[in-house]
Amino acid sequence: MQVFPLVGLPQFNGWSQVLVDHDQRLMCALAVEGQNAGNIGRDLVIQVQQAQLETPTQFYALLQKLITLTQELEVTFLCAAAFIIEDQATYATFNGAIILKRQNKVGTLLTSGLELKIIQGSVVFDDLLVLSTNAAQAFFGEIQQKATQGYEAEIIMNSLVSAVHDDTASASISLAFLEVVKVEKLQLLKPMTEVQIHSASLTHSLETAEISSKFLPEIKPELISQPDNDPQTADLRTVTQSSMSSLANVAQLKQVVLGFATRLKPLIKSLLILLRSLKANSLHFFQNLKKIPLSKASSEVSISPVTPRRFKRLLILAVAVVAVILIGSLVWQNRRRGQIQAAQLASESLTRDFAAAQTELDQDPVTAREKMQTIISELEALENNFEKQPAGQKLLQTKLAGFKESYQSVSGRAEFSELPVFFDLSSIQSDFIASEVASNGSTGVFIDIDKKEAIILELATKQSKRVFMNSLPSLIDAVLQDTQLLTLGNGIHQFNLTDAEPSMTQVVAAGDSNREAKLLSAFSDYLYVLNPVRRNIYRYLRNGDQVSDPIGWLKPGQSLPYDQLTSIRVDGDVWLGTKTGEILKLSLGESVDFVVTGLAEPFTSSLMVDTQPEWQNIYVLEPAARRVVVLSKTGQFVKEVKSASLASATQLVADEAQGKVLAISGSVVFDVSL
Repeated sequence: MQVFPLVGLPQFNGWSQVLVDHDQRLMCALAVEGQNAGNIGRDLVIQVQQAQLETPTQFYALLQKLITLTQELEVTFLCAAAFIIEDQATYATFNGAIILKRQNKVGTLLTSGLELKIIQGSVVFDDLLVLSTNAAQAFFGEIQQKATQGYEAEIIMNSLVSAVHDDTASASISLAFLEVVKVEKLQLLKPMTEVQIHSASLTHSLETAEISSKFLPEIKPELISQPDNDPQTADLRTVTQSSMSSLANVAQLKQVVLGFATRLKPLIKSLLILLRSLKANSLHFFQNLKKIPLSKASSEVSISPVTPRRFKRLLILAVAVVAVILIGSLVWQNRRRGQIQAAQLASESLTRDFAAAQTELDQDPVTAREKMQTIISELEALENNFEKQPAGQKLLQTKLAGFKESYQSVSGRAEFSELPVFFDLSSIQSDFIASEVASNGSTGVFIDIDKKEAIILELATKQSKRVFMNSLPSLIDAVLQDTQLLTLGNGIHQFNLTDAEPSMTQVVAAGDSNREAKLLSAFSDYLYVLNPVRRNIYRYLRNGDQVSDPIGWLKPGQSLPYDQLTSIRVDGDVWLGTKTGEILKLSLGESVDFVVTGLAEPFTSSLMVDTQPEWQNIYVLEPAARRVVVLSKTGQFVKEVKSASLASATQLVADEAQGKVLAISGSVVFDVSL
C-alpha cells in the first residue's frame, strides 16, 4: 500500500492529520474542529498509536472511543479510516467519505455525517482509495474526474495542495490517497464480500449492508474472520511451507498478469473494432467496384485493377502496422508506469516526513520549517537521480513544486512592493523628520533631533500632540518608560507625557559616564548608558525622580566594537545591533554566544534591534536589505518581511501583542504586519 497524505494548514481552532500505523493496517484521515484543536488532535493520535489493532471489532471500538472522547471535550471530530489485513478491508466514516477507483470505475464507497458507518469488503491490485474528511467535499468532483482520467494518486494529490491550503476550511481538510500496489494474501481463502461497482450510477455498494453505529456491536468476530470448518481453509492448512512459498510467487505473478491483461483488453477491443470496420468497408468497396464500367484507357493513364488478393495483403500490412503501434504503446506505457512507481517508492518516506512536519507547524514552527527545508533538499537530489527516467522525474518535479509551494506558504517569508502607511508625521509638521523614536506599546514618541521637537502619537487612536524641547542643551537618544520620556544629552533629562505642558527636568547631571555617551536604554528601575569613549556601559538605579550614581556594568576584559554599535535594548540581558550585521548579547556584564540560525540571507549591514522583557522574540531592521526580521531569543529565524519601503527606514518600534512593527522613514511611519 502506498499512502500519499495531504492536510490543510493548522489553526488554533482547526487541526488535521493523516495517520498510518507502522505495518500499514490502519490508515486514517483525521481532523478536529474547536478550541485547542491541535492539542486534542495530538492526544487522539496517541490513542490510535497505542491501540495495536488486530480485528475489525477492535477497529470499531477504537473509533467509538475517539468519538466519545471528542464529544466530551466539546469539539467536532471528522474521520475516514480503513483497517486492512492482507486483502480484507473494513472501512469507516464519521463526518467523512471514502472514494474508490477500481479498474475504470470511480465513485463514492462510503459517506456519513454525525453517524459512524462501517462496511466490509476486499482490496485488489491497482485499487485507488481516497480517505477524506467532509471538509474536503468541494474537491470530491475533481478527485473523481482525475481518477477517471487515469491520473496517478500522487499527481492528483499534488494538484490539490495549493487549493487545499487556500480553502477557508483548510485546517479541517485531511486527505489520504491509498494505492494498492501489492496484495500479499493468497487467493485460496473464501474472500469476504467484494465491492461491486455499478457503471450506471458510478456508485459502489457492498452485498454486506452499511451498518450504522447503533447496530455494529452485534457484529461478532467470527462473522468477520473465516470459519474454521470451511473446506478451503482446511485444504489450505495441509499445504507445506515450501508449497506456500511457491504458491505465493504464483499468486503474485497472477496479479501482475491480470493487471497487464486488464490494461491490454481495451487495446485489443479497439483493434477488433478496427478490423470489423475495415472488413465491412472492403466488401462495400468491391461491390461498388464491380458496377463501374471499364472504358478504354487513355494513352496517358494506366489503371491497374485492385484485386481482392492484393487488397488482402494491404489490409494485413495495415493491421500489422496498427498492432506494432499498439504493442509499442503498451510497452511505453508499462515502462512509464514502472518509472512512476519507482519514483513513488523512492519518495514515499519523504512525502510522509513532509506531512508530519506540516502537522508540527502550530507547535514548533521553527523546527518544522527546518525539517521541511531538509526534505525539499533531499527531494531535489532524488529528482536529479531520475534524469534518465523522464516519467519518474516529472512526477518528482510535480511533487517538488507542491512541497516548495507548501513551504513558501508557511516559510515566514513575505515580500511586498509597498507597505501601507500607518501615519504621516508631515501632516502634523510639514518638514518634520523623525530621527529617533521611543514607545511603551500604547504611545509612540517620534523625535526630530535637529529641530528638538517631538510628536506624541497614541497608536490605537492616532491622536497626536506636538512637543517642543528647545530647552535641552543637546539631544542624542531617548527612551520611554511608562509615561516618562528620558533623553540623553548633557546628562539625562525627563518629562511626563501626561503633563498638560511638559517641562524637561534634569535627573542626571552631565559627567564622565554620560558626557560622550551615544545610546540610552531602560529596564525595570535601571537606566543603561553606552559610552564608546569610556568603553563601558554604565547603569543607574532610579528611585522616583532620584537617580543613583553610575556603576560600570561590564566586567573587566570585555571587548566590544564600540565604534560599530548602532542600537541598544535591555530585557534583563543587553542586546546590541552593529553596523556590520551582528547582534551581540551580554548577560550579567559579559558577552554570551548568540548565533542566528535558519536565516536564508545572513545579516551583513547596519541593524536596529527592539525587544521587551515580556516578549518571546527580537525584532531587527536591516534597511540595506530592505527587511524586518523576527528572531527568537535563542537565535532561531521566525519571520521575515521584505519591501522597498524599508530601504530608507532608520528606526523601528515593535508590538508583539499586535503582531506588527512600525518602521520609520523620514516623516512616514510604515505598518509592517507580521
